[in-house]
Amino acid sequence: MGMISSGSFVVKANGQPIMEYSFQGSDFSNEKAVIHIQSSSYEPIFWQFMAIGKSNKGTKPRGFLRAFQSDFSFLEELDNLTGRYLDNANFFSVEDPQMISDHELYDLLMAEYPGWVRAASDNGLILRETSRIR
Repeated sequence: MGMISSGSFVVKANGQPIMEYSFQGSDFSNEKAVIHIQSSSYEPIFWQFMAIGKSNKGTKPRGFLRAFQSDFSFLEELDNLTGRYLDNANFFSVEDPQMISDHELYDLLMAEYPGWVRAASDNGLILRETSRIR
């Protein structure tokens, strides 16, 4: 039930990575991904996962059948992963990207990031004076 391809690309500003876009299919290792997310929680890295399709963390409420309708249970697991220094990941899904406004997409993308910036600053992963988020 997954995509067949996988890949990623990084967006940079002033030569520094600010966002990584990744998509992964059924050929990746869940164990390696878990280790990577846990290990990167000690680094100034925040992972934002967005999927197109049905999930328990989608923009539409699912009601009683919610637990049975996710196409992205592994990404949901990464979002709630234990064993991390800081919560360094978030996940959401949209069923139809054409039906979501830019404003709503921005809100979804920023749901956990400002909290991570504050926690990363408080724990010395990033310099407070370099962050505009307080």
